[in-house]
Amino acid sequence: MEQSRRSSYNEYNMKSPGTVHGERDHFGSYCTDVASSVARMGFHHVLLKNGHSSNAVLIEAAAKLLTMRIKAICASLSWFYRA
Repeated sequence: MEQSRRSSYNEYNMKSPGTVHGERDHFGSYCTDVASSVARMGFHHVLLKNGHSSNAVLIEAAAKLLTMRIKAICASLSWFYRA
């Protein structure tokens, strides 16, 4: 199992100590790069787990793009949307 990676789009929180920001394009590319690498290792199902509300749309877009690009099923999950 791939280790959890923590990064996100946080431009509006930059005043808070310890906040790390990544541009939208970079964050999306990072997600697709990591998931593509995992799929090349032989995983047939890839789950992108989101923990920050600002990233929900970015994670969903990355999962859809990956499903079209690679031979694996890719999905996204945001902890705040779970039932």
